[in-house]
Amino acid sequence: MDNSRNSHVLTDLQRAFVADFVATGGKNATASARSAGYSADSARQEGWRLLRKPSIQTAIQRERARAIDTEGATRAWAVIEGILDDVKVPYGIRFEAAKYIMSIAGHVPPREKTEDGSRDKPIEEMTVSELESLIRRHERAEEPAVGSSDASATETSEVEPSPSENDEKPAQAAA
Repeated sequence: MDNSRNSHVLTDLQRAFVADFVATGGKNATASARSAGYSADSARQEGWRLLRKPSIQTAIQRERARAIDTEGATRAWAVIEGILDDVKVPYGIRFEAAKYIMSIAGHVPPREKTEDGSRDKPIEEMTVSELESLIRRHERAEEPAVGSSDASATETSEVEPSPSENDEKPAQAAA
């Protein structure tokens, strides 16, 4: 019989191996093979052999994804709820957990407007000119107050760079 067409179909022993291997964190193929029903004498060799089969590797990946999507998500949510409800957890951590929940639910506050009227955005999405503008804003914010002895030493030319071909490309592309 040609098994090449059915190579993705696992036997009951193989399915049991995959389930145990994922449930135990993928730490011991020999123990998972024994737990699945392979003999104690052959479990080491069978575990090693099974982990090298593409159909078993695919089944392990699928089972891990399923476990994360179901039990993993449920457990993660329980942890976040525990953090939110535990008054012994520092307020800052509870606040960050609440912000995270709100953001994944799609409730994200609008970004603040900058001096030039644009919205702040992540650095990796900024163009070269936006990055230069950000640097200038921060440099101005750190300048000493007018009349201090360091004021003349920190004054620099405020000449805007001329537009270049990189201005409208994200910074990553310009680098």
